[in-house]
Amino acid sequence: DAGEPGAAAACDLQALQAAADADWRLREKEWCDPEELALLAAGVAALDACAGEVKPAERWVFPVARSEPSKSIDGSGYQRARHLPCYATKYPGHPAHDLFVRDVHPTGRDRDGKPFEALAVEDGLVLVARGGWRPGDAAKGGNYLLLYLPARRWIAYYAHLDSVAVKAGDKIAAGQILGTVGRTGKNAEPRRSPTHLHLGVWDAERFRPLNSYPLLRVART
Repeated sequence: DAGEPGAAAACDLQALQAAADADWRLREKEWCDPEELALLAAGVAALDACAGEVKPAERWVFPVARSEPSKSIDGSGYQRARHLPCYATKYPGHPAHDLFVRDVHPTGRDRDGKPFEALAVEDGLVLVARGGWRPGDAAKGGNYLLLYLPARRWIAYYAHLDSVAVKAGDKIAAGQILGTVGRTGKNAEPRRSPTHLHLGVWDAERFRPLNSYPLLRVART
């Protein structure tokens, strides 16, 4: 039993730290180093060992609070390069969906000054949680997290977060707040595009991107 949602599960935190470090190095290298991918896979295995019984949700929770699929995405954003070996390659196209929010003056907040929370699409465990981004940092994803979905053996990548509210090893319930949507990261900080949550999904075997639009399109709000 991994414990109550939101609590740190009894996971191998050393393996999770090694996975986080490997993920960071993969992003810097921009190629699918087998040794780094093996460390990432070991982190997934550590979460499997403490996940308990988890069933896939019939419908996902839409990952941006107070937003609707029809107003946030149209399905055209996913563009995966052919023969993409894993998520870390230099020219993967855009193998993810950008979920746009209706914020005021690109602040990441609504008209009442409230941030848009990033929500867990279904039950999972946090594989990587990285905050502390500062303007000028080279990291493209800014503040981001990797949420492992054990029922599907998928990984959901939440990027450009303003804040991260979870840590590696946390057991997460569907709809739980993971952080807030923002504009962190090299490509999201400039105001050339609207504020959005960059949501990628990968399989947890080869770490290859998957198109999550069929699930996002009918997600609960």
